[in-house]
Amino acid sequence: MVHSDGAREASEFPHHGRPWGIFATTVFVFFIFTFSSIAYGITKAFLFDSALFAYEVGFMSDLAFMLTGIVLILFCMSLKKDISLREYASLYNPSGRTLLFWVCVTACIALGMFFFNLILIKDVRATYQEEMITASFIPSWIRFSQAVFIAPLIEEFFIRGFLLKGYLGIAPSQTRITIVVVVTSLIFTVAHTQYFYSVILLLEVYALGILFGIARIRTNSIVVPIVMHSVANLVFFFQRYIYFLIF
Repeated sequence: MVHSDGAREASEFPHHGRPWGIFATTVFVFFIFTFSSIAYGITKAFLFDSALFAYEVGFMSDLAFMLTGIVLILFCMSLKKDISLREYASLYNPSGRTLLFWVCVTACIALGMFFFNLILIKDVRATYQEEMITASFIPSWIRFSQAVFIAPLIEEFFIRGFLLKGYLGIAPSQTRITIVVVVTSLIFTVAHTQYFYSVILLLEVYALGILFGIARIRTNSIVVPIVMHSVANLVFFFQRYIYFLIF
C-alpha cells in the first residue's frame, strides 16, 4: 500500500543509526504526555487569577503543553546517539513537485469533506453554529494560529515523526509499514477528542491520518505531512465561517 515509493525515496537518505524501539518509544510517549500535562496544569493555575481573559489563559496553557511536548520529543530523540536528529525526525526537504502533489491531494479531499459535512450532516452543522458562537469571544488570530500552524507542527512531529519512526524501526516489511500507519492514524484520531460527538467526523480524521501516514512513508519527509495537515486545517477553519454565513 505505501511501501514502493517509500523504499525508493528512503534510499536517498540511508540509515546510519537505529531509533528507539517500540517499547522505549511507548514509554517515552507516556513520559512526554505526563510532563506536558503538568506544564499545562501549572500554566493554567498560575494564570487563573491573572487579568487575562479565559481564552488567553486557555491559549497560553495549550501553548505550554505543546512547547513542552516538542522539547521533550527532541530530548528523547537526542538521547539516541547513533542516529542524527535530522534522520530521526525525517527532516528532509521534499521537491517542490512532490510537495505540490500532496498538497493538491489533501486540498481536494478536505474540500470534498467540507461540502459533505455542511450539506448532508445536520448534527455537524448545528455543532459548527455552537462553536462559532462560543469562539466569537476568541480573537481570530489565536484560533487561526492554533489550527493552521501550531497543531499541525506538534501533532505531525509527534505522531508521524517520533512515534512512527520508533514503531517502524530499520528496514520494515510491507506488513509492518501498513500496521504502523494504521496504528498511528488511530492514535491521531483518538487525540481529536473534539470530534467524539460524530462517528463520521472521526472517520474523516482517521482517513486524513492514513493519508498523512502514506505521504510520510512515500516521501521520507516529515515536512510533507505537516504542510498537508496545515492545508486540511485551513479548509476546516474557513468551513465554519462559510457555514455561519450561508446558514
